[in-house]
Amino acid sequence: MLLAARQEQVAAQTAALSLTAALDRNRMETIFESIRTMRTPVSGRIFFLTGWDDQTGGPAKFRQNMLAWGGATVAEVLDLSRLQVRCELPEEYLDRVKPGQPLTVVLPQLGDRRIAGAVSDIGRCLMPPRESAADRGTGRVVSERCFTVTVLFQPPADLKDVLIPGTKAQVEVP
Repeated sequence: MLLAARQEQVAAQTAALSLTAALDRNRMETIFESIRTMRTPVSGRIFFLTGWDDQTGGPAKFRQNMLAWGGATVAEVLDLSRLQVRCELPEEYLDRVKPGQPLTVVLPQLGDRRIAGAVSDIGRCLMPPRESAADRGTGRVVSERCFTVTVLFQPPADLKDVLIPGTKAQVEVP
């Protein structure tokens, strides 16, 4: 009789532990479901950022099933209805460029496609160009100076899904 009572008590505790574990799993699944689908208050295109990949031991773009630290930004939603090109212009163009001035953005990789844009910002200092034909790979000091210009433009409808951040462009100054 004592053995039967003890077995009944063990069975009851086992059932209670199983129920607790099931409820915990259900609670965790509910939490996961609530954060599995990310929502954003803005519309745009999603671009995954780079994070640390423990499997490869190096940086990699975030992807499905990749572990991320709590609070890490894994993606950005970018509004691609208005884009900008930041370029360097030689010092002699400084007096030829003004805010609001229309300029043309040229996309060489798309058959030199031309898109109308306007100057939104002009850099406030002169600096050596990041890339110069005179010092490419030689380490020589160049006397050229340049300034940055930001040109805003709206991509045509046929290019909205083609243009992405980092696309190379040229700017034509009249």
